[in-house]
Amino acid sequence: MFPKAEAVFADKRLAQHIIPLLSIDLSAMHPEWHGHIHLVTPIEPHECYIGDLTKPFHSEFCCENWLAFRLNGEDKYELLTDIRYFLLENEHKLESESDSARQALTEHYEAAKRFFEFSEARYLKHKGLYWPKRPWAKLEIDSSAEPMAIVDQLGGAVSFGNWTECPPVPMAFELDGRDSDDVRIRLKSGAPLHFIACVPAYHYLKNGADSVLMFYEPHSRIVLFTFDWT
Repeated sequence: MFPKAEAVFADKRLAQHIIPLLSIDLSAMHPEWHGHIHLVTPIEPHECYIGDLTKPFHSEFCCENWLAFRLNGEDKYELLTDIRYFLLENEHKLESESDSARQALTEHYEAAKRFFEFSEARYLKHKGLYWPKRPWAKLEIDSSAEPMAIVDQLGGAVSFGNWTECPPVPMAFELDGRDSDDVRIRLKSGAPLHFIACVPAYHYLKNGADSVLMFYEPHSRIVLFTFDWT
């Protein structure tokens, strides 16, 4: 739980935009796999989808609502697109927006980090994951409060959702949704991505995606994330 950013990201700039939630031993998912994979959630978007306003910096692996990394030899994530995929990295874009829009994005970042720090502190104190918004002003929890799941699902098949329809999967991948109870994603080469885990971002933050979904291809070591919104 709560791995440190320096153990997750090869580029320390990514820690500004992405929050690591937990790390998973890959050998627990498949005996021939090795190392650790990290379930993370981006702080963006503030509105719309992540990447919606930064299309010039998309790649064949990353586009609106889809974010991909390569897991390197040190089990750290290397972003498979330009860092300017994140709106906050685009000063010229922010300068073209109104002061209120720029301030709203900055405040969104600050709030996400504040609430996440509170989630971690509560977890360490109470040995459970409690929604940080209720209430966020103190570490104590109500006696009736029930801890939330640190993951909703670990492995297995993944079902159809809004994430399967829009926006479309990046160009490097293909999505097969013919079986709504077992949606498949593969590389264009044919190599299948395995579903690893999902969790609502708001289990850890004040708000966020209704589900953060993580997929993995063991030969290329590509890790693909997408986000379900209702």
